[in-house]
Amino acid sequence: MRLLFVLVAVLGLTSCGWNANSRLIPMAERAVPDVTGEFQFEGRTISFERRLPGNLVEVVAMLEDGSTERTTVAFDLLRIVRDDNGTRSFYLIEMDHTTEDGASFGYELFAIDQGVDAEGAPLPDPTIAWYSLNCADASDRFDSDPEQRCQFSRYADLMLAADDLLTWMLDPRIPLLVDDGRRLSED
Repeated sequence: MRLLFVLVAVLGLTSCGWNANSRLIPMAERAVPDVTGEFQFEGRTISFERRLPGNLVEVVAMLEDGSTERTTVAFDLLRIVRDDNGTRSFYLIEMDHTTEDGASFGYELFAIDQGVDAEGAPLPDPTIAWYSLNCADASDRFDSDPEQRCQFSRYADLMLAADDLLTWMLDPRIPLLVDDGRRLSED
């Protein structure tokens, strides 16, 4: 089964996000999420077309105008949070793109929320959340390039920023835009 869901920012990132000139997530840290089915966000659908060598995934966005855009994505599992409402798995995603400042990879936060019913059994359909990571003073302090904001060159610095983000994600000091999606029914 193919995974479909919409991605607002992955294929249209601007230079105001988290960027790198090279792929920073090492192969040993890549973890492809185990989610299947179709998801929709604001009228757009995204498909994880196929797994590629190196624990990468080809992602195809089907836009409202009928056009498609492709990118290659790496996922890094950051944290799993369990509570009475279920399990939420947070991933840092790294996708190929080009911006005006020449960066070739951008970063966003991806969460899979697997809820549970009143008896504690997993619900059949997870919810997907996609967080746009805008550059802010809080995240910029972790990059190693004082000339460019939120331009990362080391995996360790990227992970420090991601950990800080997860710690403070409910605090308004880091502007986050989230797009939630639910599985489409299979009629």
